[in-house]
Amino acid sequence: MSGPRVGIWHPGLSSNYGDRAIQQSSVDLVLQRWPDARITQYDNDLVAAAEAYPDPRVSFEPLGPLGFPPMGRRLADLDILLWGGGSLIQQSSMLHFPQHLLPALAASRQGVQVVCFGTGVEPMRSGMLRALVRKAFGSIFDHAFVRGPLSSQLLASDGVATEIPYAVDQAAGLEAGDERDTAQLISELIGPDWDGPIVSVSVKRSFLYRGGILPVAFDPPSPARAERRRQRETFDRSFGELVRYLVDEVGARVLMVPMFLSQGDVEACAKVAGLADRPEAVRVITQPPPPRQLKGLLGRMNAHVGVRLHSCILASSAGVPTLGVEYMTKHRDYFTMLGMTDRLIPEGEVTGERLIAGFDRLWDDRSTLREQLERTTRELVSDLGRTVDTIFDQLEREDWS
Repeated sequence: MSGPRVGIWHPGLSSNYGDRAIQQSSVDLVLQRWPDARITQYDNDLVAAAEAYPDPRVSFEPLGPLGFPPMGRRLADLDILLWGGGSLIQQSSMLHFPQHLLPALAASRQGVQVVCFGTGVEPMRSGMLRALVRKAFGSIFDHAFVRGPLSSQLLASDGVATEIPYAVDQAAGLEAGDERDTAQLISELIGPDWDGPIVSVSVKRSFLYRGGILPVAFDPPSPARAERRRQRETFDRSFGELVRYLVDEVGARVLMVPMFLSQGDVEACAKVAGLADRPEAVRVITQPPPPRQLKGLLGRMNAHVGVRLHSCILASSAGVPTLGVEYMTKHRDYFTMLGMTDRLIPEGEVTGERLIAGFDRLWDDRSTLREQLERTTRELVSDLGRTVDTIFDQLEREDWS
């Protein structure tokens, strides 16, 4: 029996390196189970995708209008469609969730087995969104698992679905890149002779405030907008203070790591670096390497401070002590699985003093934390493998050809 024809559709953007890590790990999981599987990954940047996963068993197709994969004959040719990943189910996705769901619905109607594959869940305030999600879990998805215990609990508490299994985000299981390539990259970024500590920091521009998800620049003029701008400036200044502290007091070199290029992360990292005013010791990465190499790079850090969730996942799953900034449920979902919610700072409490205090505690505990992270990550990735294998067992067919 030959392996299945598997489509992987994650409606993220090619410039989002967290989405890229999820996609690559999903391909790994399929090929570990079915080495002779034929995989189609739908993507909006075929060159970057092919460079990230140069494997003849994996082909790439461009996304069509509105970010859809082809929904005609080629979609019907699949045996399995792995749908989702990331925080697809959230109130802010109300406008585009039906759009995301259409390929899964089209595949299901054509006899393709559809799996909700590690999607994250945020609170759903809209009855219409809950109804759509209930429909998806009730009649579109043949099998499902979600990203973390809070995601599973939210589905149950909103009356959408009960007893949906959960596992850690797929990016936690991504294999790191070649160590020699990583060493060369660090030498290029930091210098060949540096033997002191290196700390990575990941920030973002369009910070998600409680009042909405739009960047401040797109808010309509209002007193609330002025307050959000003040919060944004406080946030940037606080991270500038942290970076300056890392250089002056910890004696570290700092790598500013953008994760989502099209949402202005490079500019946000550059702004924080400018506020720190330590140009000789702070390097902004303007073009991150592919996810495997990025995980290898973050895995060589002595500590990590991250706003972007997948910067925290890639660093901590490589055993690096990590301090996170919580702006959505997804952060608490992941840090709950690590048993380290005390290493989160709520977005509304970010100050320079709070970041520095949190980092000092992280730094003091770094040896113990590294051992704990290595042990916990092994357990979480093993559990991810078991969860996926259970689903794949139920997908097995004799008539794949």
